[in-house]
Amino acid sequence: MPAGRRAVLGIGAEHSLWDPLLLRWLLWMRRSQPDAALRAHVGLPETIVEQVAGGIIDIGVVYAPRHRAGLRIELLMEERLAMARTTRQTGDGQVDYVQVDWSPDLALHYATAGAGYGDPGLVVDLGPLGLGYILEAGGIGYFRLGAARPHLESGRLALVPDAPEFLYPAYAVISENSGEPELIQAALDGLRRIARAEPDDGRSASQSVWYGRHESLTRAEAANA
Repeated sequence: MPAGRRAVLGIGAEHSLWDPLLLRWLLWMRRSQPDAALRAHVGLPETIVEQVAGGIIDIGVVYAPRHRAGLRIELLMEERLAMARTTRQTGDGQVDYVQVDWSPDLALHYATAGAGYGDPGLVVDLGPLGLGYILEAGGIGYFRLGAARPHLESGRLALVPDAPEFLYPAYAVISENSGEPELIQAALDGLRRIARAEPDDGRSASQSVWYGRHESLTRAEAANA
């Protein structure tokens, strides 16, 4: 235990969730729980869930956790995947479709939505990598609306009209046998507050939104937890 601290709290998050959610949470915890030492990890979702189950970390924040005995799953927020394109034209005038493997449950839906742009010129399994690529090289693809928003506001990206959007929920995973329950509850309260403070995406009520199969199942499981 570090000197002057009453407890140590460990949290892990997927790569796509460290900024801004995890970063804002760390700042919030430093203000609200100054006597708690924090350990933050960024990694693959499977690794994070295993670390929660093994007691290595206290809270995991991931997009598609698989339900397992001894773990509690709580919905934190529902991000949206929206099709965005770069506004500047490439030299040959072609639009390079970049496919991000967001989840198996959504793969067929967004692959169908991008079918009009031909086979993807690039397939990645990390959203920030795909987004960074099209910002440099030009292109089009499905990205988290929250991550794309600054570039939409600056004019570097534009949403594709009438393209369907997809819900991409993020969850907190907690061990049912974890220690320091009061500190963990305070940490979860902070995560909820920060998630609620995310700006509204301004989506039209007529815009199509798809729910992944796993998302709806996990929401039901979380409600019964």
